[in-house]
Amino acid sequence: MRKTTYKLLLFLLITGLLTCGCGELLKKQDRSFQPKPGYDPNALVLLVHIDHRQNETRISWPRVAFAVGDGTIILTAKHCTDSPPNWSQRPMSPDIVVISPYYGDIYHCDVIAADDKSDIAILKAPWNIHPALTLASEEEFRNAKKLTVFSRPIRKPKKPHELGRQIRTATLTIDKKNVKKPITGMKLKGSGPVVRGWSGSAIVIPETGKATGVISALTGVRLGLPVLFSVTFTFDTIGGKTESAWKLLRQNDLQYKASSFYPSDFEPIADAYPAFSGIMDYFETLSKNETAESLETAEKLVTIRPESGYAHLLLAMIADKRAHEPNSEPEKFLALAESSYEKSLQLDPNNASTHAAYGNFLLERKLNEQALTESQTALALDPNNELATINQAVLLVQTEPNKAGEYAKTLVDKDPNNSDYWYQYGYALTELDKNEQALEAVQKAIKLNPKGGYQGGLADILVKLDRLKEAEKNYRKMTKSCGCQQCWFKYARFLIHHRPPKKLDLAEKALAKAEAKAHMLRISKEDMAMLRLSLTSAKFSPLQKKSPKKAESLARRLIKKSPDNGYNYWALAGALREQEKYDEAVAAAEQAVKLCPDASFRPRLANCLAKAGELEKAEQTYDQMLEKHPDRPRYWFWYAEFLVDYFPGRIEEAREALEKAKTASDKRWPVKDKELKELLEKIENKTSNLQVK
Repeated sequence: MRKTTYKLLLFLLITGLLTCGCGELLKKQDRSFQPKPGYDPNALVLLVHIDHRQNETRISWPRVAFAVGDGTIILTAKHCTDSPPNWSQRPMSPDIVVISPYYGDIYHCDVIAADDKSDIAILKAPWNIHPALTLASEEEFRNAKKLTVFSRPIRKPKKPHELGRQIRTATLTIDKKNVKKPITGMKLKGSGPVVRGWSGSAIVIPETGKATGVISALTGVRLGLPVLFSVTFTFDTIGGKTESAWKLLRQNDLQYKASSFYPSDFEPIADAYPAFSGIMDYFETLSKNETAESLETAEKLVTIRPESGYAHLLLAMIADKRAHEPNSEPEKFLALAESSYEKSLQLDPNNASTHAAYGNFLLERKLNEQALTESQTALALDPNNELATINQAVLLVQTEPNKAGEYAKTLVDKDPNNSDYWYQYGYALTELDKNEQALEAVQKAIKLNPKGGYQGGLADILVKLDRLKEAEKNYRKMTKSCGCQQCWFKYARFLIHHRPPKKLDLAEKALAKAEAKAHMLRISKEDMAMLRLSLTSAKFSPLQKKSPKKAESLARRLIKKSPDNGYNYWALAGALREQEKYDEAVAAAEQAVKLCPDASFRPRLANCLAKAGELEKAEQTYDQMLEKHPDRPRYWFWYAEFLVDYFPGRIEEAREALEKAKTASDKRWPVKDKELKELLEKIENKTSNLQVK
């Protein structure tokens, strides 16, 4: 036991000493790059994944790559081109972009070949010329004794202005024994500063700067006195025994471009470094969730690069994010986001990913016609764009249910394992009142992807099938798994309209949580106000009917507590109306409208005015309601009732209003068939009486 303890202490002491020594070695080797023949720092570029998803855009940490040959070919590790994990398995529009320090700009690039075994990928750059590294021959590689890693290491910076700005090198020795073996790459060893974040960097011959490999992975650390903390790295090579990259190049007829080279005396690009540094600032601040700073850097970038489509896209994305933050100026930032998306597409009209992202942005803002146009444009450019596909399905459900059902069915037939296609198919079926089939489709979606966030849609269908207990269970699951503003809103709405009065306190809490997340902008202020109105009505209506005096007393107590709350005056007006105190009811309703002019309080004011005998003012109020909201069927129904009750000679106008109540489009203000039928019978009776007279 003692021997073991002594050995452990001795090991820890030696480890500490070696760590200090190794740290000094790392400091010495991790020096800023000093220019050498054949090395051009601008040949090293960066790759970023911009994944546009429903309700969000995710941007990956930059990865390293380098241009070769004539500059139009980019090499990197294959795993650097893999998109970050899609945790929700929901549709997205992936976009790989390359950041060029030479141009000081961002460009879309395509992966044209990749090999999983050797972990090498080849990308096609969009430019015609670019600083690049020359590829070494196999003989040059064989004669090399040491190789140097040439990189822009991408490590999350502790200090500002570190991300990708500085060129670093690390010289390592070749494990000759492994070179002679039939392995997919070459093994290098050394104690240089190469760590995670160097993947995709160039391996070059130090004397000439010619590229002979691509960093793939760090395989391990060997500890022991003879080795003295040496680090063994495995890198896949573009030369050597396997020639994996050359094989890929030949397969795609790119060997000539990769073999060509241009002189190193490139014409400088104006403001290249300030623009490149600004791009790095953007990603740096974004990684720290400093959205205000990210917005500032994006605004500066578009002034330096006004003709860059991606500069405007970065501004659009961060402006949209700023709009959804607490205490922001949503309308201001949403307007900036929209104009920036439009400018980006004006400069780069063939970018399918940006069209899909803009379509999603418009869909979130309920600008459905424009959103559908952008989604269709994205699909015309890229028929496989998942985000545009699913958004088109969503939009068709809202505009053309029959067509939506057919479209969603074709998607399911095309890819029966796509959970989102099944979900949208179910959603389309509900619009066609095929609720049993819709339930099966959504259950299929959940089975394929339990984490897909489909519980809310399942709950909606269960409500239509009058399976309320099951629906409530799924609404609760929805709030736990997601908990966004829309989730709490839907749960509160369900409790208000479909559950017993004893659950109204729970509905109050759910609605309060939805209101607290107003910065998410998922629910409009109008819809939120309508639901608050429904909750207030649900609380007061039973009391108003059974004991209007108690309802009046409660409303007055609430007004005393919150004198600026229009909902309380609206409730008071209802209680006073039940007691036939019409003049007081009018005063309370007028105060409600004054405090909340955008809320739905005018119908009660109009009704109270009519009962108080102020018919001219009542009609003026109805006119204001209908002028502002001609798409609300309930408003036309109330107006028709008003005409029937107070103006027997205007029956034809009442009939026209009732017809509009049947055809008005806003489904949030429905009129039941029974109500329509009863009012129509009342109109017919009035007509008959007039004819008899």
